[in-house]
Formats: sequence, structure tokens, C-alpha cells
Amino acid sequence: MISYLIIFILWTLTQKKIRQSIVSVIKAFMAWKILVLIFALLLYVALIAFGLFKIGLWDKSLIKDTILLDFWGRINNYDAFRQSIKGRALF
Repeated sequence: MISYLIIFILWTLTQKKIRQSIVSVIKAFMAWKILVLIFALLLYVALIAFGLFKIGLWDKSLIKDTILLDFWGRINNYDAFRQSIKGRALF
């Protein structure tokens, strides 16, 4: 899986249009409002995990699962947001 990702990244770097758009995407993510939101959400997840660790419901072996669950939740929230902008009913 990782090798396919590396091959894809190397292929995208050979495409001129993609290289030009990557700069725009990075600049958009570096906007301070977006960075504050991302760091606030990461801090929230870290505090929840720390609280669960203190009461014995979470341990260090769950780091990968926590990251994947957080990432998956963000993708689903983005999709719901995108559909609501288009005027589609969510339920």
C-alpha cells in the first residue's frame, strides 16, 4: 500500500499542472484560520485520548486506531457539509 502511495506521489510530481496546483493547496492550508481550526480539533482529540488514558480506557497501542477514526470522521463530516451546501437532505 505504501509503495503505491509513493509511486502515485512521484507520478504527480512529474505532472506540471499538478505541481502548480499543489503550491496553491499548501498556501490555502497555511491560512491562519484553517490552521487554528485544525490544531483545535487535534488538541480536542488528544485531550479526549488523554482523559481516557487516565481512567484506563485507552492505551498507547490505540494511537493508530485513534488517528484513523479521527481522520475518517473528518472525511464524513466534510462530505455531509458538501452535500448540505448543494441543498441535498442529509437524512
